[in-house]
Amino acid sequence: MVACTPCPAGFKCAVGAASPVACAASTFSLGVAAECTACPAGYRCPTTGAEPELCPKGSYSPGGAEDCTVCAAGQECPSQATSSPASCPAGEYRIPDGGSPVCHACPAGHSCSSASALPAPCPPGTSAPKGQGSCTSAAAGEFASEPFSAPLSSCPAGTTAYGVVDSSEPQTGCHACPPGFACAAPTTAPASCAAGEYAVGRATACSPCPEGSSCASADNLPVPCPLGSTSAAGSTTCTPCAAGFACPTPFAAERTQCATGQYSLAGQAFCSPCPSGLECSSVDSAPTACPRGKISDSGSAACTDCPAGAACYTRDSTGTVTCPTGFYSAAGDDDCHACPAGYSCTSSAVNYANPCAAGSFSGRGHSQCHPCPKGFQCPFRGEAILEHCPPGTYSLGG
Repeated sequence: MVACTPCPAGFKCAVGAASPVACAASTFSLGVAAECTACPAGYRCPTTGAEPELCPKGSYSPGGAEDCTVCAAGQECPSQATSSPASCPAGEYRIPDGGSPVCHACPAGHSCSSASALPAPCPPGTSAPKGQGSCTSAAAGEFASEPFSAPLSSCPAGTTAYGVVDSSEPQTGCHACPPGFACAAPTTAPASCAAGEYAVGRATACSPCPEGSSCASADNLPVPCPLGSTSAAGSTTCTPCAAGFACPTPFAAERTQCATGQYSLAGQAFCSPCPSGLECSSVDSAPTACPRGKISDSGSAACTDCPAGAACYTRDSTGTVTCPTGFYSAAGDDDCHACPAGYSCTSSAVNYANPCAAGSFSGRGHSQCHPCPKGFQCPFRGEAILEHCPPGTYSLGG
């Protein structure tokens, strides 16, 4: 008796087949099969008489394949039995280097313009967080502290992300606001201080020059005004104290006018008393010397006449001497005068207005007139000449 033989693995035996037919490549049969089966998706069929093998991670098979295909660059095959690869999403990459079968997030500080290439470092002044995939230029007020760093940082107060010379330069760091400039915000370029203002660096605003100081340069600290000068707030220079005023401090509000009998010239810190022997008719001009016959003591606004009956040998009262007996002076005379012959000077302060009466006489420097003695004649009132009465004459005196 003739019996049918089971069709062997790797072959197919159609109805009425006289002999087995070998399965074509990428198909298989496990025996007793009328038809060969196509290798399923996600599997490989290296031999036609064995069960299909799962495609390992990192490879795929669309079905009907003798072998699995390695997942290409820019694609991922994360699990076994993958039937088709998936493209890496934006911000990820993968290269077939025998490593992980999945896509990787683009690392911080790098760009991944192609999912099938290695990440490229961000250039200076730009940055990228992990997974962004593209480098971002620093915006106003931000900086990348290092060329490959991420994320971007905001500049602190008193700094700017703009270059002072060229605001288009890559913003790789915050610049301290330079002296003489103010940086109101890191998002704005430095603004130069106006005249009468200053900033010494890292300033968010320029400061007005304080009262009592000068700010000739906006990039230096204020300079206190020297003694004898003042300034108002916001001044670039100090002003010498005006003549006739005292400026004991550099503050203009504390300036005071000199009192009568004092004076000051421009640039003086204090009023000075008018010196002895001089007069200060104006508080804003230099003292002038008293003329002869006039005197003044310290602090006098004007010279006064040398008093009548005295001699003034100096231009102050220390040299004032009372006229001796027989001498006189009028107010404004600088010396005493001897009483002239023939006159009486009963007071040193009275001018010689009293001539001697008839029968009397006085010599130069005498304070009183003297009566002519008995027996004598006095022919000259202005001379002490006594003559005896000649024979045959007499005199009762006086």
